Amino acid sequence: MWKISWNYIPTLVNIKLKRVVAEAWCPRCRLTEEDSIHVFRQCSTTEEVWKHLCLAWVLNTNIQNAWEWLNWVFNQGTNEQYHLFCFGLWLIWSNRNQLLYENKMTNSRDISRQITSYNLELQGLEDKLRICEEGRLHNQDEQRTRVTIHFDAAFDQSSFRSTSGLVVRDMRGEVLVSKSVLHSNVASSFTVEAHAGLQAVRLGIFLGINTCEIFGDSKTVIKKCQKIDFCFIPKTENTLTHIIAREALKEGASYYLENGISEKVCHEFERIRQMRPDI
Repeated sequence: MWKISWNYIPTLVNIKLKRVVAEAWCPRCRLTEEDSIHVFRQCSTTEEVWKHLCLAWVLNTNIQNAWEWLNWVFNQGTNEQYHLFCFGLWLIWSNRNQLLYENKMTNSRDISRQITSYNLELQGLEDKLRICEEGRLHNQDEQRTRVTIHFDAAFDQSSFRSTSGLVVRDMRGEVLVSKSVLHSNVASSFTVEAHAGLQAVRLGIFLGINTCEIFGDSKTVIKKCQKIDFCFIPKTENTLTHIIAREALKEGASYYLENGISEKVCHEFERIRQMRPDI
């Protein structure tokens, strides 16, 4: 397209100026010299192609500059017409080259059929891509509704600091997100676990999860929460989340990781698993 608009396309007029050929007569109509405007608008075969495609309106201008003509066309039509027009430019030029270099003549009706065929093929591909994208988004939504969030906490009474440890798992048990949140001025162990439960809810909202189960090992917090569906699990089944909270408390830092856990947490978890294979 840019070669047409800047007159860089190798029409016979252009290559005659470079002394590559002696004559520049249009190989189709043989009525006048072949420049960009003639190839794509004024040649009788081209005029017939645009009419077969119901794009005859692209001929209704006296503009003689290719750049200005293309701008005029793209300011007039619809998106569907733009697609058809671009395919038309490409196949008009392609068939012109076949005539010039292979002596293969294609009439205007066959060229217009080729253009329509390519356009329909593109529309089919776009529909398939749209369906695939909708399917992918549906699978993502389904995965979001079939996840679990585990929470636990670690508490340093001497400094009144705590950390919330959070792990989000998909339906296969794979870690989607691991997170730790540091809290200061924490008054009691109940507040520690309450902070962790709240962070679990906030993380679910942040990730756009529609429905999920939230697991913790604090019966006190779970009993207090009437409107949110928390599930109790034994501390032995919540080891990874506790390690995240404990290690973050040691380092005094919060973090957020997608698709896994930190290397330090991973090493500590493996060490504990070797000591307690039932985890």
